[in-house]
Amino acid sequence: MKTKKIFSKLTLSGFLISFLTPLAIFAPQASAAADTCTWTGGGTPVVDSTNKTITFDIADSANWSGCDNGTVPESGDSLEFPANFAQVDPGNSLTDDSQWKYFIDNTLPDGTTIAGMMFNGDTGSNCRYDDATLNANNDTYFITGNDITLTGNVINTYSGDCNYELASILLELTLTANTTIDMNNQYVYAGSTYISSGSLDIGAYQLTLCDPAYSDLDTRYLNVDGIIGDGNIVVNCGSSTTIGASGGYSTGRNLLVNDGGTVNISSLEPFNLITLSDESSLYVSINQGSPYPEVTVPSDIVIQGGPKAYPTGGGSGAGGGGGGGTPTYTQTQKNTAPTNYPRINVYYNHYDSQSESTKTHDVKFTGDLTFTEDVEVSHNANVNFAGKIEGNEKTINSRAGSAGLFKITSSDNTSATPNGTQETNYTVYEIDGDYGDTTTGLYDMTVQGGFFYYLKTSESSAKDVIVNDYAKFGGVGTVANLTVQALGILAPGLSPGCLSSGNLVLSGTYEVELAGTTVCTEYDQTDVTGTVDVTGATLDLSLLNGFSPPLNSEYIIINNDGSDAVTGEFAGLVDGASITQGDITFQINYDGGDGNDVVLTVTGSPTAATVPDTGIGEVLQSPYIVPLTALLGLGALFGIRRLQTVKK
Repeated sequence: MKTKKIFSKLTLSGFLISFLTPLAIFAPQASAAADTCTWTGGGTPVVDSTNKTITFDIADSANWSGCDNGTVPESGDSLEFPANFAQVDPGNSLTDDSQWKYFIDNTLPDGTTIAGMMFNGDTGSNCRYDDATLNANNDTYFITGNDITLTGNVINTYSGDCNYELASILLELTLTANTTIDMNNQYVYAGSTYISSGSLDIGAYQLTLCDPAYSDLDTRYLNVDGIIGDGNIVVNCGSSTTIGASGGYSTGRNLLVNDGGTVNISSLEPFNLITLSDESSLYVSINQGSPYPEVTVPSDIVIQGGPKAYPTGGGSGAGGGGGGGTPTYTQTQKNTAPTNYPRINVYYNHYDSQSESTKTHDVKFTGDLTFTEDVEVSHNANVNFAGKIEGNEKTINSRAGSAGLFKITSSDNTSATPNGTQETNYTVYEIDGDYGDTTTGLYDMTVQGGFFYYLKTSESSAKDVIVNDYAKFGGVGTVANLTVQALGILAPGLSPGCLSSGNLVLSGTYEVELAGTTVCTEYDQTDVTGTVDVTGATLDLSLLNGFSPPLNSEYIIINNDGSDAVTGEFAGLVDGASITQGDITFQINYDGGDGNDVVLTVTGSPTAATVPDTGIGEVLQSPYIVPLTALLGLGALFGIRRLQTVKK
């Protein structure tokens, strides 16, 4: 049984529909009796004005030409779908913003054998709808209905300027031979989540995605309710391919990615072995909602050769903006931009709010990992490589701009990267000037995980700033309001310096550096002109350049204007609590300074000397100083007596 009326689900959002798109197949005929049937759409469709669907019956002979039996396709026939059929406007009744869809309902018997399907022809330049705001969902075939058994290939060779000319197969497919499915820069759902019980049955056959004979190096998508069988999947053409199966896979097959391509897998247990040939990459996409369980990737992974270089002028980076005027700032990346694509990418996608902490988003690779060149891993979750690592003395590291912890806990690790946890490898951007433009004014700024933005000068500014988990913000200058999430970091100053803000909500880590007793030039401070909330935040204190703070010296690390009290306390630090940094003890108070500032006071120091760096205090306290002084006195006295003897 197949669902035939699915349009109401498909039109829930432009995004969902744009995710459902084409396929293709074509194969030489096994015998002269097989026909090549070409779709004409000459029959009378059922028009549903409410759901804006136009549905044709595949078993209506008026919709076909070339079927030698004079009626409709039979088992063993090949099917062709020309490019321009979907531009037909029955009765000229459709408006250019209606987004009507063309459905072909497969009412042929379940399991009818089709020798191949070809979507071909030139779409031309006179597209029915070419407005990008229509989400590229027009001029589209949607083939629904009963199952199809394939003995040949599915090939899409549409050309021309109408990029919205698409084709989607939305039913169950069963392979009975090695098969190529080439979507040619189109989306394909073989039994999508919007069709009941849809699946792709590979059996023991090899499924090849992309055939260089038909395709350019573009994007391919294969998304199904489930993949059945243990046949292998091969991805060619250097394409970017998504293989998704929301209903899961049967296990036992291998995945081979060739030609510098990229494969995105959204179900994590289907492959015994994933092999990435030279320059190819793997994306692991996880879709989970709260409470964000740990996800295990059990597949063995073999990475051959080195990474693929970015195109000339490529690379990645973060940008700001939002207005149409002339920018009033410059943004400079301060560390070296990557020049190659990462070999492994891990993305943990939320079903719910992106603002929730990512600290529980864990992905563990338990299979064997083998590589012969250095490997970079891009990730937005905590990643742990726990299986055997055959690294041939090459490195595996977290890529700059990644968010989350990167751990290696392998019991058999022969790479040049030892077991342990790596620090966040930030992509660093410097903002010089007013973060905005001449028309809009100041922009809001959201610092994403893996990035560190800082204001360069005291004249630099931004509007409201949000520092997300695994992100960092700092520098000098002024921001309107400042919010730091639980795993974000606020680092005022430029080692050291002062940052000014309106309201401050600090839930993450507050990094404070002390190099002397003068605020802004020798120690860090956040100067707040609004409210201050530090509930549950972490204080990270460090001393620079061997600085030893004098006893009873005070450091106002948050200067709270007015008379409003500080809300909350740093984690584990109630008012009056002690903090130890090396051999220095500080006391923290939230009502210090002029009565409502966060202040650190030195209450314990190994030396009370006013000039701690000279070493004189240490010398004066030495147990050898008394005999040494006596000896020097005797020497001086002997010298005087000797001088008197000589004069005589």
